[in-house]
Amino acid sequence: MLGNNNGFAIARRADRIVDGLNVEKFVAADATDWQKIKVLSMESIDREPLAVSSVRNLGLALTKDHEAGKGQQLIRLAAKLSRRDLPTHFWLIQDYGRANDLSNVLLHVDQALRTKEAAGQKLIPALHAGLASSDLVKPMVQLLRTDPPWKKQFWTQIEKFPGSLSNIGDVLVGLQEAGTVVDPSVPESIINQLAYSGQYAKAYDIYRKVYGKKRLPNKPEYLSNADFSAMTEGTVFDWTVSQNASLEVFLDPQRKALSVNVFGSIGGVAASQVVELPAGTYRFSSKIDQWDSALKDALFVSLTCTELGAVQSQPALRINLDNEAINRQFTIPDPQCRYYVFQLMLQPPYRRDAMEILVSRMSIRRSGSANETGARDALVSN
Repeated sequence: MLGNNNGFAIARRADRIVDGLNVEKFVAADATDWQKIKVLSMESIDREPLAVSSVRNLGLALTKDHEAGKGQQLIRLAAKLSRRDLPTHFWLIQDYGRANDLSNVLLHVDQALRTKEAAGQKLIPALHAGLASSDLVKPMVQLLRTDPPWKKQFWTQIEKFPGSLSNIGDVLVGLQEAGTVVDPSVPESIINQLAYSGQYAKAYDIYRKVYGKKRLPNKPEYLSNADFSAMTEGTVFDWTVSQNASLEVFLDPQRKALSVNVFGSIGGVAASQVVELPAGTYRFSSKIDQWDSALKDALFVSLTCTELGAVQSQPALRINLDNEAINRQFTIPDPQCRYYVFQLMLQPPYRRDAMEILVSRMSIRRSGSANETGARDALVSN
């Protein structure tokens, strides 16, 4: 059995003094405390040269005793002796951070997170906050490509750092370009959080880079999955469908249709997506395979600017779907708004309590000619 005077036992005595110094006391601790730590650490090292905490504590004491260079060397030595000493990593993260040495900062962040999962409570938010600077993007991509065990922690709670979302999105794109597999929920979360914070251009840029031809509208089409031939859901730029007591809506790729099941007379938004529409003239067309005359005054689509702060002289575009096939021309006149919420909506009253509406296509394309046949819809509020 080890006695109280072996190297490790003495190291624990010094550790208890260090642990008793909270953040405020650590900076303004009495010189006597650091002298005790220094003496105990030197005695411990003399008896047990590989006592990691003693090497680290002696380094800490020296940094408080006007020997910062020697202290720094000892703390770096402690990191080489063991990768599992959290206080060593935390000190070095701050030290390398002051020197703007991002590579070594992330090295010790990684080792700290691998040492103890609870370290993520402090370090993950610090990473998110640090990504407000684009300087951290490339090093983070390189680190996450190593598939660290804490990667799931990293992708959570990003919504708390709206100022970092754009660069977090760039980290995602960097991983995508490097062929690194990321959980499908990650790009969806980042794209949606960017959109919810009003950063639609950045959100759509990431959407385009991450999903490419898998989800992007085939030009000249502007709506994603306009023929409902794929199960593309998850982001604001895909179809979002309603499920409530009055409406049950789902994508049906087998029938290449949007199935809208109406059970009551409450109505509401059946399906929606955010669409990028630069100023210009467009043509909307739709086809409903299961048409019912009860829909004539109840079914319509609308476009509403979704950008925060955009000056909108026109509140919304509304087109009534009063027939099984619709072909309408409309104009987006406001260059200050580029992103719109497109909605398929039902409003009461209906003449029937239950029905299925089968929409096989909804399309928005650039209008080929100003003289093209078809009515030009007025921009009116709902």
